[in-house]
Amino acid sequence: MLSRTQHCGYASENFTDIYDQEITLLYVWYLEESCAFYVEMLGLPLVLDQGSVRIFKTNRSSYLGVDQSNSRTAVDHRGVSP
Repeated sequence: MLSRTQHCGYASENFTDIYDQEITLLYVWYLEESCAFYVEMLGLPLVLDQGSVRIFKTNRSSYLGVDQSNSRTAVDHRGVSP
């Protein structure tokens, strides 16, 4: 745990005091198959369906978003280069 954090002008004794919730977005090509995995295999509840984006609850204050809307352009097949 960080002892004293300065983030966007907000000072906090604990880094966890800055954010109440978080969401991680994953960009996928196959939305239905990906969502089936998170529901059927991992048992994550679907909390919001926006068509090409679906949000799953992972714990009390965290969410996982599965996004197909920009997946064709968001994926860089070249990988990371220096």
